[in-house]
Amino acid sequence: MAQTADSATDEPLDVARDTTVKTMPAKQALAVAPGIEKATVNVSNVASEFLAIFQRNMEAFSKVQQIIMNGNKAVLERKIDVFRSNVEHAMKSTQDILLERDLKIKTQKIFDFARSNMQDSTGNNNIVSEINARFNADAAQIIQNRVFETLDELQALCETMLDASPATSRGRAL
Repeated sequence: MAQTADSATDEPLDVARDTTVKTMPAKQALAVAPGIEKATVNVSNVASEFLAIFQRNMEAFSKVQQIIMNGNKAVLERKIDVFRSNVEHAMKSTQDILLERDLKIKTQKIFDFARSNMQDSTGNNNIVSEINARFNADAAQIIQNRVFETLDELQALCETMLDASPATSRGRAL
């Protein structure tokens, strides 16, 4: 049998450990480490609380994701409506321009069409921006509220952990 440098010291430790395990009942072991049950329960409670906080965060982010998807859908629908309107307007204006025989009036209609198209585009872009802003503001508000709630929950959890910790009990405080 090969000996290690610590084999002489390991053997008495192994015997002491075996004797302690065989002879010390569980209640005496708990007496050696008072508060171990409370610490175990607290660790379990803390883990459960962290998981609950995480779950509430995921629920909030799910709501935000749904709001953003609804916003994108509304923006897309508005853009489709704008496109249809632009195509109809362009076809009607083109037809009017092509049917006009007087070059001076034809030129005037071309520039009127350009001005009208620019005004419509600006108005439609403003509407799309407002739709986007509304949905983004709703999403941002949910995230901000959840962050504040999470901070409050984590603070309460830290206070609970500190209250349960023997290192921060009143008897040991400086």
